[in-house]
Amino acid sequence: MQQQTFSEKRRQARTRASDKVLWRKPGSSEFEPGWMLEHSESGLAFAWRGQHTPSEGDRIQIQRSHSGHDSLPESALVRRVAHAHEDLFVIGVEIVHNTPAHYVAAESSLIEPRPSRLKLSRPSVV
Repeated sequence: MQQQTFSEKRRQARTRASDKVLWRKPGSSEFEPGWMLEHSESGLAFAWRGQHTPSEGDRIQIQRSHSGHDSLPESALVRRVAHAHEDLFVIGVEIVHNTPAHYVAAESSLIEPRPSRLKLSRPSVV
């Protein structure tokens, strides 16, 4: 039997986990239950059983649970979706820290983030 291998794309150290995670696609009012497998400072991987998985590149909302306490929903970008077995999938996401979660739940064509007031200038080349 041939074993499937993945190329290593992670930028940070991972910590194994065994906690509940909830996720939902934009526009959905209900969270789907999943099981966190590992996490890092910038993302996490979780197992999920179901038919309608998110696709790579989709934005979703993630709500983590640790010691029985749920976190606030966070915006996340789906980086990997691996079909493990029948209806079991492993989903890897990158947490998008600078995007409020309510933008993910709303239609992107209706809500646009406010432009930054920060002015950037390039240093002159000497």
